[in-house]
Amino acid sequence: MAIEYDKTRLTLIERLQKTPCDNSWEDFVQTYENYIYAIILKMGVPHEDSKDVMQSVLLDAWKALPKFEYREGKSRFRSWLSVITKHATCRFYRKYSQPVEALNQVEKISEPEVEKIAEQEWKLFIAQKAFDNIKSSFSEQVIEIFLCTSKDMKDKEISQQFSISESSVRVYKMRVQKAIQKEIIRLNRDIG
Repeated sequence: MAIEYDKTRLTLIERLQKTPCDNSWEDFVQTYENYIYAIILKMGVPHEDSKDVMQSVLLDAWKALPKFEYREGKSRFRSWLSVITKHATCRFYRKYSQPVEALNQVEKISEPEVEKIAEQEWKLFIAQKAFDNIKSSFSEQVIEIFLCTSKDMKDKEISQQFSISESSVRVYKMRVQKAIQKEIIRLNRDIG
């Protein structure tokens, strides 16, 4: 079930700061867990340990959220969250005696580098979330055609496979792309 984004990310954070025990926390986790998970994996945490690290990040965020202060143009929530993720990852490496080299690698990641990792992962996260949100608006065939175009299949090949014209392939691709772009803009505004 998709999250309803009638509340902006900032409103969600403000609700969590005031009343952390309502369903806002569930919304928060549902909104950000895949993003956190992607950063954890990017920092080299083994897949089998990544869920534990994510729980640590969520707990740290829960505890630190009352102190988070949004300053437009100066602080982004996802940057704050990525720094919390880095610290939880370092703790993981220290606590479980992971290879010293891995800890050293993570500790050497500067805040600008964490921001760069976070930004790359954010773009992937938002693109996937946008696609997931819009795909129910199209027929299964249109989505399959779009996925074929994203795999660099030629329009002629796709038109033959689905028994439609090449121009229809291009139209379907364009419609899905426009819907994704519109959804990316909305998601970045609402949760970015």
